[in-house]
Amino acid sequence: MFSFEIDTIDLRFCGDPNFDSGLPNPTSHTNASAEIRAILCQFLSKQSQECPMRIVGPNPSRVQPADENVSSLSYEFPAPIHELHTFKHSNNIVVRLTDASLWQSTDEGLTWSQLFLGELFTGLYQHEFDNDRAYLTTGSNKTYFTTDAGRTWYSLFGPTVPSVFGVPVFRFHPTHSDYLLWMGHKNCEGDRSQCHIEAYYSSNNGRSWNLVETYVRTCVWGKASGSDSDPSRIICESFQHKEGNQRLFHIGLHAENPLGLVVGSNFLGRDGNTKQMVDHIIRFTESTGYLVVSKYQEEKELSDLHVSLDGKLFTKALFPPFVDILPSQTGYTVLDSSPSSLFIHILSVSDLLGPGMGDIFKSDASGTYFTTSIRNVNSDEVGTVDFERVAGIYGVALANIIMNPGAWPSTGIKLQTRITRNDGGTWRPLNSPDVDSRGDKYSCDSINSTCGLHLVGRTEKSTPYSMPFVPGLLLAVGSVGESLGRSNLWDTFLSRDAGETWEEIAKGAHQWAFGDSGSIVVIFDQFQEINHVLYSTNKGISWKEYKFSDEKMWVQSIKAVPEGTGRKFILLGQLRRSPHFHAVLIQLDLSSLTKRSCEWSQTVRWSSLPVDEFSSSAFR
Repeated sequence: MFSFEIDTIDLRFCGDPNFDSGLPNPTSHTNASAEIRAILCQFLSKQSQECPMRIVGPNPSRVQPADENVSSLSYEFPAPIHELHTFKHSNNIVVRLTDASLWQSTDEGLTWSQLFLGELFTGLYQHEFDNDRAYLTTGSNKTYFTTDAGRTWYSLFGPTVPSVFGVPVFRFHPTHSDYLLWMGHKNCEGDRSQCHIEAYYSSNNGRSWNLVETYVRTCVWGKASGSDSDPSRIICESFQHKEGNQRLFHIGLHAENPLGLVVGSNFLGRDGNTKQMVDHIIRFTESTGYLVVSKYQEEKELSDLHVSLDGKLFTKALFPPFVDILPSQTGYTVLDSSPSSLFIHILSVSDLLGPGMGDIFKSDASGTYFTTSIRNVNSDEVGTVDFERVAGIYGVALANIIMNPGAWPSTGIKLQTRITRNDGGTWRPLNSPDVDSRGDKYSCDSINSTCGLHLVGRTEKSTPYSMPFVPGLLLAVGSVGESLGRSNLWDTFLSRDAGETWEEIAKGAHQWAFGDSGSIVVIFDQFQEINHVLYSTNKGISWKEYKFSDEKMWVQSIKAVPEGTGRKFILLGQLRRSPHFHAVLIQLDLSSLTKRSCEWSQTVRWSSLPVDEFSSSAFR
């Protein structure tokens, strides 16, 4: 029997000093699409009783009035908010609106001012590896940047106009913050006969640029680890023939200008260190130290996968017999992998006209030999897969399977949720709660094993179940029954032990955010116009309601500032004032709930014990 032990972790319970964890010996979809689904349910259902009016929210007996010192302020913007970015250790927030203007707050959303009036911004890039850096692209080669979390902004000039091919303009280096890669287009005005992407690098944060390669689809910094790590290594998808209109090039099937994977040191310099490692590729992906490349096989009109750990030696991945990979961008998806294994979802070739469905395979440490981990996993048309790891807990992940792969045309797609606690070795159903948030038993039959908890996966949501700074705490939307129900029947569930046990905390689908390292949880109804939120300081055992406005609005997202550790929250939404919607930002201040922010000195040690794969007592 397989057994394993999850590493001891620091679990933060510093919100309510009287909070009992319950553990003995503790050591986007957008709101608009959700609204449309809810409103149209009556018309799409064959029977109107399938879409009953439901009372949503937690049990009223567990909801109390808000604390006196909780406060909020609202700010209306002249256009909808396209994106919002926060800095990890700063009070500064930056938003880009759909009218291409840029706004900044230096006090966690209390007041706002427009930056660089008259400038039109096309992109906002936060440095992946340096929390204090961000870059703002415009319609020209002029770019603004900050190296101190938005306190000061400077300008630089790129070597070309930013790419309009849909690829990221910037690529950032994991260890050298001043190393930048720039993707720009050239000759894309006029007749466009020679329109293409060029890649450039800078080793001094954009003060000077050098050409890397022409006619590329994208380039990234090599991330080889160990003694062979070379900070100047660059990996590019490069077309063989350097002429023509790149927009017209086909990739994979019937490709007249093959795409190759080029790897080189010395910033891909032409000194003999640059090599085409794989030809006729479709795309490549990086994941947890693995470099995965799909190579088109013309004679079979399928793809093979090649894997490398160092960017130099590529080995063909070996799968079980009769596993075919489609020669398309979505034929496979490299999933969030572990340090010791690569996880890949391969779309089923036998059911191309059906729902997105495929099997997940797990590799050995080399990324070469794959075995089946779980079958019939749900995915969508762009390659998003219903697979998600529990942040901060090694080896625990959730996935949604299609339980009726052959019968879906007549019965509809039925999704069921599975969980693994041994990094994909085995999977089992979730333990469903015995009663709902009102204390009533569920109508399904637990005796005949038709009563299971099934959660909405990545194909239907954008908010993750868990966050790394709150290990063990999960929030999810789903339903209890034989399979995942319609969206109008979804409720909100919480787990305090990394998915081992679950509790329904509220009727209806809610969005959520964790603040103060998990000591504060805020939720709101995502399918209805609202003017209040609910918050908890004891991991969802009880809730308090705070009304932030007399007018109801559609709230699209919520975020703690700074993310995860802050005690102030930003709500983004739209206020309906006939005949238009107005973009509104709400700053919700919950800092009065705790005398000080959660610190490591307040954490408690929590260890799991070795268990077999079917044990229900993984956390003790």
